[in-house]
Amino acid sequence: MNTRRIKKPALLLTIMAFMAVASLPALAADTGKLIIKATGFKDDSGHALFAVVNSPEAYDDIGEKAMAKSRENIKAGKAESEFTLPYGWYAVSVVHDQNNNDKLDTNFLGIPKEPYGFSNNPKSMGKPSYDEAKFKLDAGQKVIEVTVE
Repeated sequence: MNTRRIKKPALLLTIMAFMAVASLPALAADTGKLIIKATGFKDDSGHALFAVVNSPEAYDDIGEKAMAKSRENIKAGKAESEFTLPYGWYAVSVVHDQNNNDKLDTNFLGIPKEPYGFSNNPKSMGKPSYDEAKFKLDAGQKVIEVTVE
């Protein structure tokens, strides 16, 4: 009788483990690797700040409401960052944080004093709209290029 009690929990654990492993490919299929290659840095001072958002609301305050961020070294005028994200729509900003204070410095009018760039490299006066910067991540890997100016 003791043997049956041991076998039932063991069988239950085996089934649970199989179900967990079987669901891993489905979970992995719903995410992709986003590789952001930033170019155009005038020098290698400071760091490159990368931020990824997934909504117009988060885009309005991209630094505070980013779903993913990183701080990367700049080498030969280039920097790169990678994120694993669920499939969906995103927008990216990259800032050349020249003085290493982990933010985009602006003047008293709110005009940026440090170089920056957005996904899709839109050419607009001021900050482009979310619609101009958004792109779809719907594959195992997507590479985007952002020019920092």
